[in-house]
Amino acid sequence: MAAIEACTGKLCEVNVGKPSRHTIDYLMSKCLDAEAECIVVGDRPETDIQMGINSSIDTALVLSGVTKEKNIKDIEIEPTYIIESVESLVPGDATK
Repeated sequence: MAAIEACTGKLCEVNVGKPSRHTIDYLMSKCLDAEAECIVVGDRPETDIQMGINSSIDTALVLSGVTKEKNIKDIEIEPTYIIESVESLVPGDATK
């Protein structure tokens, strides 16, 4: 962002990427019922998990990506759940 601002001489007015809630707000308004049960799943606390928190949606931090179990104690942004992999979200025998 800083490089574009420097080249154009203009400051960014809105950031719609993570952890901004704009994407979640759009999905909620266009694709999901207001009563839908949602969860934001990701491997980066500072982007994925923070986006869920910013949108008041439960979050699941996945330990099969950037964040590993050994790093959990250092995380300042607290997810609702911590799971080993996204396979944990698939019910029963659905993966077989």
